[in-house]
Amino acid sequence: MILPFLMLMGTQLHRFLPLPFIHWIADISGSIWYRLAGKRREIVRENLAGLGIDFDEQTVKKLFRNFVHIYADLLNLPNLKSYMLDSFITGIGVENLQKAIDKRNGVILVSGHVGAWEIAGPYIASRGYRFFSVAESEGPGMEFFKFYLKYRELYGANILRLEDRNLTLKLLKLLKNGSVLTLIGDRDITGTGRFVEYNGRRIRVPVGPAFLSWRTGVPVCIGYMVRKGNGKYLGWISEPIYPEDFGGIKELLEYIATQLIERTIKTNPDFWFVFERVWKNEDTVC
Repeated sequence: MILPFLMLMGTQLHRFLPLPFIHWIADISGSIWYRLAGKRREIVRENLAGLGIDFDEQTVKKLFRNFVHIYADLLNLPNLKSYMLDSFITGIGVENLQKAIDKRNGVILVSGHVGAWEIAGPYIASRGYRFFSVAESEGPGMEFFKFYLKYRELYGANILRLEDRNLTLKLLKLLKNGSVLTLIGDRDITGTGRFVEYNGRRIRVPVGPAFLSWRTGVPVCIGYMVRKGNGKYLGWISEPIYPEDFGGIKELLEYIATQLIERTIKTNPDFWFVFERVWKNEDTVC
């Protein structure tokens, strides 16, 4: 497979080339991708428009460049010791994870395809947390899925297959044993999610975070990690959201989705890496 080879080559190049040069290449590559990806540019514009914010074409262009920069940094992770992450990552509210665990034994960290979610997992694991996340294997294929674990499971992070038949039971067990379970809440990959309304339009989001929280009583935190202009990263995690404060799964799901959009996606539009249409008009919703 050519992609794993290129990724391994990128990891090796980090050992010999200075970071400014690597990110100069990333900057050029992102700009070229932006110019060539006409269909994806159009989808990004439609997705951002659904947030109800003012944005210009520079925001769209920056999004493509940010994506490449983050993956360039991801390729360097195997070259680093865990203690080195603190030199370029600042975490705000990380202690909220422990607050939730101390009170309910586990916590669900909900994020979106926003910023450096692939780097955030190893970072949280490096802080001593029992970190688990879920990723699809059918889309990229099992061969690439297994290869990618070399990057995703650094510093003690753990990745579970979305297609695992026993996934729900495994997640319920993990949440009873003091684990941090990270789930993506902005894109319904399986097609089994529910629609929630935002800004007069609807988006279908996974029901998993709300279901697991309601079923176990474990709280939800909202979080993200984005790359700053100086090559540093900023991570943020909200205060815990407790399921008993809501009238049911539907109400909890709507609140989680709104908080995710308001606190992560809308505040970081140039880091929302979703290249499939997510918004539905009222007349397109069944």
